[in-house]
Amino acid sequence: MLQASLSSNTSAHQGDPLYAIVNVTGLGVAGNIKLPYNYTNGSSVYLGDPGPGYPPQLYPNLTYGANHSNATSIHGTQLSPNTTLLLGPLTVNETFSLFSITVPVNNIWSRLETLGWITVVLDSSLLYDIVSLQEGLSSTGEVLILGPNHDNNRFSWQTRGTATEQDANQMIRFILPPPSNASLGNRHSQHSWLSGNFSAPFPITDYPSVLDAWTRHNDGIDNAGALISTQNEQNLKVSTGFAVLSSVMVDWVLVVEQSYGTEAPNFGKFGD
Repeated sequence: MLQASLSSNTSAHQGDPLYAIVNVTGLGVAGNIKLPYNYTNGSSVYLGDPGPGYPPQLYPNLTYGANHSNATSIHGTQLSPNTTLLLGPLTVNETFSLFSITVPVNNIWSRLETLGWITVVLDSSLLYDIVSLQEGLSSTGEVLILGPNHDNNRFSWQTRGTATEQDANQMIRFILPPPSNASLGNRHSQHSWLSGNFSAPFPITDYPSVLDAWTRHNDGIDNAGALISTQNEQNLKVSTGFAVLSSVMVDWVLVVEQSYGTEAPNFGKFGD
């Protein structure tokens, strides 16, 4: 946990962390993490700086209804007394990104009364630890995380189990920059970190494994499956295993991708 902001249940600050009740950045963090944008004069912005040092991409701009506990986010998510909202990533470099989690602060005597909202900024080192694992993937395997092209990391409607045709127009993106180098066959060169285009959205039909993860039915909590001969978003032939992350916060799919051919792994029990 790197940073946090506590917002009231009134419209006084309208979700701007500059006017929150409390803003705090962890010891040893402030001034040490350069953010991927600058002040208007061109100087660098660091996490913890007043104002832009609290990244607006990671703090929900709350708007309020007549009932103060009935707040909504401009990210399209209705916030309620049991909402958990994950925003991000704000990608700093190829191996470091920031996310935030926003949860309500409820009255201990009346759980339906929201007193305020707390947003905590986290680094994503645990996610990078997962995608960097190479055990059993030989020289051409990689782990990818893909999700909807929405700031709140959720699809706009219930996607799992819907018809393929209904999901065909959904736009997805890589949550973390996909590895792409010569040993991996440069399979994601159009969305690599070096391309400057890693978060650009593309239709879910461009990556059949992600579409299958949401539309196939196997009664498993993660809807895991495999496609031994398929294509990725660059129309390159690959073998994949996939699983939907079992989380109420995000609509993400984990994909294990490997070059198709003699090194293709056996994904028959992926997700077991």
